[in-house]
Amino acid sequence: TENNGREAAKDNDLFFTCSLIDYIAENEKYIRFGTFAARLDDALNFVPARLSLPCIALASRIIPGLRHGDILRVGWRDRHAHESPNSAWSEAAFAAALGLKLGGPAVYGDLCVDHPWLGDGTPDAKPAHIVLAVRLMWHSVIVFTLFEVFLIGMLACKNNELEKSTHEHTDDS
Repeated sequence: TENNGREAAKDNDLFFTCSLIDYIAENEKYIRFGTFAARLDDALNFVPARLSLPCIALASRIIPGLRHGDILRVGWRDRHAHESPNSAWSEAAFAAALGLKLGGPAVYGDLCVDHPWLGDGTPDAKPAHIVLAVRLMWHSVIVFTLFEVFLIGMLACKNNELEKSTHEHTDDS
């Protein structure tokens, strides 16, 4: 019963969130709020979304059962096949790695939206695909984090060199 209570709470939260978004989208007074938040999200995720493609490609090589050969090609080809300027980069890479075709037509209430497909595989995802996708997600996070640590370390070394150079010139004067 405790688990059922948690599930009911999740359902209520999801219902509330969807209702709130629906209200905001239908209410002209709040339309700018949603647009601003979406554009801010697009701007803040612009670089990470593009870095996700090589990180996912690299991470996929560590995990048996993934198709790492086409990730960069499919990710690059399908990178603009989404309404969001950032979403398709990682979604297309995952589709290629898993041998799936993701996206496609979707139904939202009474509205049917014909989204483009991402990837060349099958649209029939199985439970094993979910296990592989979660594993790929965590490995990609690790690769991305290592890249960030490396980049921060390189910047810190460069900054250290600049400070030493500045101090040497100041001491000579």
